[in-house]
Amino acid sequence: MTIESEIERNFNVELWQNWVEESSSFFAGLLDGSVMGILIGENEDQIILLEKKDGKIGVKIENPEELERPIADILFKIEEGKVKEVLKDSSFVKFIELLSNQKIRVYGLRSQAELMNKGYTGFLGRLGLNFGGSCCGGGSCC
Repeated sequence: MTIESEIERNFNVELWQNWVEESSSFFAGLLDGSVMGILIGENEDQIILLEKKDGKIGVKIENPEELERPIADILFKIEEGKVKEVLKDSSFVKFIELLSNQKIRVYGLRSQAELMNKGYTGFLGRLGLNFGGSCCGGGSCC
């Protein structure tokens, strides 16, 4: 696979939307207006946004430079070579494994109270993370 085709696959809205729909139970409890961002590798020109609206998670790709700050409530940064593994696993087992191995890092971009009010407590718990302490995959803590 060429580098260009890998980048296209990494930022394919349809692939990410399928992953979200197949993993919908993991996103249960998040409230409308919740936004998660996904950065891939060192690519800073595109961000994948997962936004809950009207009870469903939608996926879009944006240029982070064109967005208001903070661009998301929580930000996941996935190592470039691990995206295919994540997209193939709707059970989130691989995602959780990559979090624990720090191949995926997570950063809280809002206050703990704001995250709790948007329903992130259960979501983070399903990922094996929590507020405060040593959470969030080695990144900034939620």
